[in-house]
Amino acid sequence: MKLTLLVTVALLFSTPCLSKTVRELSLTGNFRNSKLDDNNFQKTFSLTGSFAVYLWERSAVEFSYTQGSSNLQSLPSEGDSKVVVNSEFRLFGGDFVTTFNDRKAPIHPYIKLGLAYMDKTITREVDVGTSQLDPVSGIVPSAGLGIKIKTNERFFIKLGADLWASPIGRNQESLDYTFRFGLSCYF
Repeated sequence: MKLTLLVTVALLFSTPCLSKTVRELSLTGNFRNSKLDDNNFQKTFSLTGSFAVYLWERSAVEFSYTQGSSNLQSLPSEGDSKVVVNSEFRLFGGDFVTTFNDRKAPIHPYIKLGLAYMDKTITREVDVGTSQLDPVSGIVPSAGLGIKIKTNERFFIKLGADLWASPIGRNQESLDYTFRFGLSCYF
């Protein structure tokens, strides 16, 4: 999967017929901190880099890579055992993106649909030791929507939300989502 993604992106950069095609690079981030008290909290952080090639004025194919982590700690009361769950995840994605304004407009709403390959590891720590849960990986459907706000001819502020069906093991899935904030550049 990783090799296929790299070869596809390399071909898109080198194809002569696409030399005048608009391309877009984006970097977006996500941070969430939810805290009840010092012993009960959850922190999540992820970064996404993406590369898009516009096939027409308002439609593009976008390839993305996301890497992130989550840390959850729970200690209901002083007599209970503390539980810490750490997860690391990576997503390699491909999406078809449609925007609802031309490139000269100051605001670019967009939607996207695609597939991603997810790789997730989860570690659980309790007072008596640490255990590694079975790694979760697989191809997942994904969707997103957002808005790009033009700051000048090439740069945009990018706000969006993504949703994907994440495998959680035992043939079960959960709907995961994230809200993103970042920068985008046409070249």
